[in-house]
Amino acid sequence: LLSSLIQSVLKLIDLLLKLYALYTPLFFLNNIAQLLYITIYFSYITLGFDFDNKKPSKYFTISIVIVQDKNINNAFRIAVRKTLRNKVNRKRKKPAANELKGYSLSKEHKYYTWKSIHKENFKICSVTINKKELPVSLTSNKSRLYNFVALRVIENIPEEILNKDIEFVIDRSKGKKEIWELDKAIENILSGKVDINKNINIVHADSVKLPGLQFADIFSYGIYSKYEKKSLAWYNRFKEKMIFDINLSIK
Repeated sequence: LLSSLIQSVLKLIDLLLKLYALYTPLFFLNNIAQLLYITIYFSYITLGFDFDNKKPSKYFTISIVIVQDKNINNAFRIAVRKTLRNKVNRKRKKPAANELKGYSLSKEHKYYTWKSIHKENFKICSVTINKKELPVSLTSNKSRLYNFVALRVIENIPEEILNKDIEFVIDRSKGKKEIWELDKAIENILSGKVDINKNINIVHADSVKLPGLQFADIFSYGIYSKYEKKSLAWYNRFKEKMIFDINLSIK
């Protein structure tokens, strides 16, 4: 009986060693892949398009946050949770807020959350356009305008950033047809800029679940406010992270 038990234990040890040899390389490969994978979060800011009957904003801004280290996503998550708990919802009546939004987050609360992430190595890119300069073909179709400006952002991302596997994460605000159109446009514009062996993944997600999208919105609002309101207070806090901030003119 003892001999049989020893044989069973030895077989189990042998099996565990084989599994270790099989999966350990995969573990390291997966972690290396994560280090070579870029996540790009998209967000936009604008207020209306009806210049005849209402008073919409003058500018339309799309910004992206580029993350090359999974630990930065963890830092974003912690910063959002702390800001919601310690600031936004501290004296708030129910229902409690479940995400951070650029237009509603006070300057004090923006500064508070910035303290948690300002040392992280992420980058921001942005394109802003004056809607009054646009043809009716764009202003009459917000989805088409979004695609137009989003592609201008992607066009200007430095190629050294695009030489890795990329995941584009876009705040979900479109129907199925509009999502398909944007995805195809992104794929087409990247076809001439990215190595064909690189993986491109495009995700349309709920910003409540992804703090990276929330920070894209917060930064986008700061850039939008720079042009729309001539307000630089919040922008000046994070401008060191900017790769480019383009005020696009199509005249």
